[in-house]
Amino acid sequence: MFTVLVLLAAVSPAVEMLSTREPSAAADRASFVAGNLTTDEVFFDPASMTAADIQSFLVRMNPSCVPGPDGTPCLRDFRMTTTTLASDESCASAYAGATDEPASAIISKVAQACGINPRAILVTLQKEQGLVTASGSALTASRYVKAMGFKCPDTGPCDPQYAGFFLQVHSAAARFQYYAHHPGSFGHPVGVSTPIAYNPNAACGSSPVLIANQATAGLYNYTPYQPDDAALAAGYGLGDACSSYGNRNYWNYYTDWFGSTYDQRPIGFLDAASGGERVLEARGWALDPDTTAPIAISLRVDGAATALVANRARPDVDAAYHLGVNHGYDQTVAATQGTHEVCAWAINNGSSGDALLGCATVSVTGPPIGNLDSVTTTATSITASGWALDRDTTDPIPVHMYVDGASAAFTADGSRPDVDAAF
Repeated sequence: MFTVLVLLAAVSPAVEMLSTREPSAAADRASFVAGNLTTDEVFFDPASMTAADIQSFLVRMNPSCVPGPDGTPCLRDFRMTTTTLASDESCASAYAGATDEPASAIISKVAQACGINPRAILVTLQKEQGLVTASGSALTASRYVKAMGFKCPDTGPCDPQYAGFFLQVHSAAARFQYYAHHPGSFGHPVGVSTPIAYNPNAACGSSPVLIANQATAGLYNYTPYQPDDAALAAGYGLGDACSSYGNRNYWNYYTDWFGSTYDQRPIGFLDAASGGERVLEARGWALDPDTTAPIAISLRVDGAATALVANRARPDVDAAYHLGVNHGYDQTVAATQGTHEVCAWAINNGSSGDALLGCATVSVTGPPIGNLDSVTTTATSITASGWALDRDTTDPIPVHMYVDGASAAFTADGSRPDVDAAF
């Protein structure tokens, strides 16, 4: 008797601080984190201020402002005629031009059109040209020409295509959205430790920065330097020969004027997701600024959740955020064969909401399937018939036939319309 077994084979740097007046409530410089300058939820929030709020803020921040010697107005009094700009990839809504628009209306309308926090625009106007607090001799027309520093190199004039207050504000806001829509086209990827220089002088060196979110990546794309220890220690003042101030001043002004640049949600990243045979794996990191303890993660596969804890060692995360080393996760879950959407959520330790760490589309494989339909014998041969396929391909697959330990290999490439109809 024979035993028959058939097996299926398986941009330019920002200028230094121009204002001579430091905000009254100094930020805690010790809480500055180079890799998390602000959160996406804060930076891309266009509803934080109305036009009236912005106007009140400008008056409050510079109550004794006087025009410049050449008649250049204070920002609170600045007006200009704007043009209509169509919506596009970067600014989802059109900008409706108007005659004699105040700066506060321009800032508000750009924020709405391009989905940027008007507070971020105000802070950028200050850190680039000191326009929020400039008064008297510090007010010059050139400051409005290059208001946001967009396409305005330190070594030459602004690109005239983007010169002037309105075009500067709209173009800069649109650029931050462009960064978000094309994250792979720039040198500061989210979730990756990237060397960021301290100064345009290469001799000043760099250090790796683990960038937590798109808003922080955009700020580094716009101003590609991080402050050194001397710059941070100086507050709003000068550091040393290797100091740069653009991103330091952004964080300083925002924190002093509006409070935290964070919404205190968890932060982290889905570093990678991959599929195997009937399983998928997701790994990354997450932490909550409110605690040093590991936090809960909800790994959702096509909406179905698996609970886990981000408690694996991640020394790189600790080096960046100083909140302990155990904030990594690496989880394998069972999954059916096919394509799945995998999303990781960090569960907030407080009340400000959970945070989406990222999503990925993953293909899960499975073993081949088939059937040994029949076996016939003669005095000198054995014939096996059946079918076999692998759901991961439409190509015929190899089949091995074993007879009492002896084997033969062939391909399941015969015509089987019934199998095609079924699968």
